[in-house]
Formats: sequence, C-alpha cells, structure tokens
Amino acid sequence: MQRLGAMAMLVALLAPCAAADDPPPIDWRYGEAQYKFSLKMFRGFARVPAARDEDGTASTFAAQGGRPPTLAHPMVSVVQYRTGSRPDNIWDTTVGTLPLDAAGKAALESGKQDFENIESRDEPPVKGRLWTFTLSRTEGEPLHVTLAEYVRDGRAYGIYMRCGASLAPAFAKGFAWIAWSFRFSDERARGTEVLRKLMDVDISPRRRREIERSLIKGWDIHVSPKKNYVVVYNQGNARHFLARVLAKRVEQIRAERFETDFPPAKPITTVSLIRLCADRREYHTYGGPGGSAGYWSRADNEFVIYDQSRSKKPDDGTFQMLQSTAFYQYLHFASGGVEVHPWFLNGVADYYGGTVKKGDKLIVKPHNWRVETIRSAVVAGQRERCEVPDDRGGTKTEWGNSGYTPLGDFVRLSHRDFASYPGVSFAQAWSLVYFLSKIVPANKEYAAKWGRILDTYYATLKTEKHKERALEAAFYGIDMEALEAAWLNSTRRTK
Repeated sequence: MQRLGAMAMLVALLAPCAAADDPPPIDWRYGEAQYKFSLKMFRGFARVPAARDEDGTASTFAAQGGRPPTLAHPMVSVVQYRTGSRPDNIWDTTVGTLPLDAAGKAALESGKQDFENIESRDEPPVKGRLWTFTLSRTEGEPLHVTLAEYVRDGRAYGIYMRCGASLAPAFAKGFAWIAWSFRFSDERARGTEVLRKLMDVDISPRRRREIERSLIKGWDIHVSPKKNYVVVYNQGNARHFLARVLAKRVEQIRAERFETDFPPAKPITTVSLIRLCADRREYHTYGGPGGSAGYWSRADNEFVIYDQSRSKKPDDGTFQMLQSTAFYQYLHFASGGVEVHPWFLNGVADYYGGTVKKGDKLIVKPHNWRVETIRSAVVAGQRERCEVPDDRGGTKTEWGNSGYTPLGDFVRLSHRDFASYPGVSFAQAWSLVYFLSKIVPANKEYAAKWGRILDTYYATLKTEKHKERALEAAFYGIDMEALEAAWLNSTRRTK
C-alpha cells in the first residue's frame, strides 16, 4: 500500500444515502488481511479500487446502487499513520481537507479538545479517542463528522466517518459503534471460501478473498482465455456476453500489439482485475475520477471501466477504454514499474485505444476522441509561454490556455503540468505517438530521422530504469523544430 503523505489510506467505505428515519444495519465485520485490523461495518458495502493520484492511493468500498459520492455522502475510511508524523495528521488529511467556512473552522478547532475515551475490541484493549463534529462549509449542507484514533506500539489508526448533517440521525450512532468495534489486530479476519472460477488462476489466497468480497449481489466474474485477467462485472443488461468479449479482446491486444511493440523486461505473471461497471454513475461510485471513463489503480492492480452502450450490443467507447487502460497496467509491469513521461504513457495508451477489429485482425485507427481536439489546437498555434517568479526566488514557466505545446517542451512536461491542460495534452500525446507509429514508418525520409524514437525511449527505460535518460536517448540529435513541422503538417490532414 502506498503512502498518502505521512499516512496511508487503508480502507474507505461509501453507502447510498439513507433517510433520517432509516438507520442502516451494521451486521458484518470487515477484516483487512494485509494489516490485520478489523471493524464492524454497515450492510451492503463492498470493496472497490481507489483512483490514483500524485501522492498515493486509497482502497474504496461502495454499496450497490450507490450514487456518485459527494461530501455529504455517508463515508467511512481507515488511515494508518507513520508515527513520526503524529500528532496532527488525522486532522490534516481528513477534516483538514474539507472546504469549511469560518464557523466550521472555528467549530473544528474548539472541538478538538472535546473527545470521548474509547477502547478497542482487542484483548487487552487498546485505548482510543472519539470526536464528533457538525461542521458548516462554504457550499452545501453542514457535515456530520466522527473521528476515532487508536495508538499502540508505534502504530496508529484513524477512523474517519462523514455524512451530511441531515443524515446524522441515521448514521451518528452507527459511526460510534463502528469506532468501538475496531480491533487493532485480528488474526481471524478472513475472506470467504475461494470461488470455483478462480481455482486455476495464479493469484494469492488473499487476492481471491478480496475478489470474493467485492462481489456484491448482481455481480459475477469471468476469467480471460489465457488467465491473465479476471473480469468482475455487473450482470445487468446481459453483460455476460460483454464480459466474455472484453476478456478475449484484452488478451488479443496484449499478445498481438503490447508484447510485440513493447516486449516486457521479463515475463509478466501478475493477474489483473478488470471491473466493468453498469454505467457512468456506478463507475464514479467505484472511485472513477470526474471527467474520466476509465482508470487503473496501481495499488489494487485493477482497472475500472463502464459499459458505455445503451443497448446490449458492445459499444466502441467501451473497447477504447479497455484497450487504453489495459496498456497503463501492461506498461507498469513490462517496464519493471519505472516512472514514465506522460506524453509516452498517455500517448501510447490512446494510440492503442483507437484499435478496431476487422475480421480476426486488430487495426489501429485514428482515435476519434482526440482528432478534432488536436487539430483545433494546431490551428490556434503554440501556447503562450512566460517566465514568472516562484516562491524560492527563481522563476517558473506558465503556459497559456490556448493552442498546443511546442514539442521540445511537451515531451518534458511533468505529470502535473500535463494534467493542468488535460484535453489538449492527451490529444497531443496521442497525435505525436500516432505520427511516430503510423506516419513516420511509411515515409523513408521520416523513418531515417525519427523511426527509432519510441523504440529507443522504451528500450532505454527498461535498461536504465530512469525516464530522463530514456528521454535524452530517444531525442538525442533530433532537430525538434523539423520534427514539429512535420508533425504539424501531418496532424492538419489526419481525419
């Protein structure tokens, strides 16, 4: 589990909103196999992967039918602290991130001194503290927040529970009960019996139990032909067929394109999970970032997409996201987990996203999500660039919000700068990789000058384990202005 700054977010749970007079039952105990803690939990919660951000990851749980989470949506999470960062991180990383107004901030500060002493369910019990707040915020209804903390032998766990103030009558007692139910160490925390369908799949017993826990009512699994992937899917709308088709497609594109174009440093034996949600709403419930249609959770080795079709027939958009997202996962293991520049990572992923099937063959076509965006940016010209003072007495680059980024600067963008201009950045990354992969090899002059850029980047990445060395090797001696001129000319004509 990766660190979230000074702590790691271990478990987060979300529920569909309940009426104030309809308190949800707490009738099962969740056991975290890796960290050995456990706690009681509301009925209907199931584990789902977390979206990855720059600082780390979080495991997320949601109930079937839950709507996309908001700040007022009932939530429970467990965080583990690095003891050297205590005592204030429970505030900084939980309630400290909330958009509170002045009254809410004042209520939080004054309430820190007002806590209840509690004990865990261990033998002997671990001493803990429990806080309860009602916090007003800049927008929306006030929030009911319950925090609990347990510390023992240099380790600390925090339990962060939150809902809209209107739901407090339904959830407040349950939040307190969950806090009191915590076991710091629970060797009895286990998953359920191994599913028959997973018996021949090369995954650990713990991973099998995690998959079982995630199968809330109405979900099933399908194992891909070569047993490299397990598709966990919502069965509604006859998705048994779609799950089988996706499992075959991901195996085919991996064998025919990924492994051929970018051979792995060593054989990949890790089995990956594909979670197929019913629709966009369920996808966001399962941690899907706003504005996205798919994501890969490195911590869970699981990529999440949703069925984009309004009928029972598979939709091209679903295949596009499967193929793009599958490459993120593949590249991580193929390269040995080395960090990659965003132009390469996202550009190659979207390049494969444009793959279509003709008969039995996979053919890469221009990605219809990206073509018009990058053509419009090219027409607008280069982005404005200026140097402004930074906080350390130096300067930093600020870019305008119109046009494309000059290639010499674009290939060096950090993930943060790339993501700050997302629509055009993704389109430009796709366009550059498409140019290098499809246009350059078909032109002898281009191929002589630029035909090895992608291969050199990836080969150096595998051997040197360093993205900047890979970048320097790939573009060594390249006339970036000439490359940009040829790319621009090709992009204007791409349809």
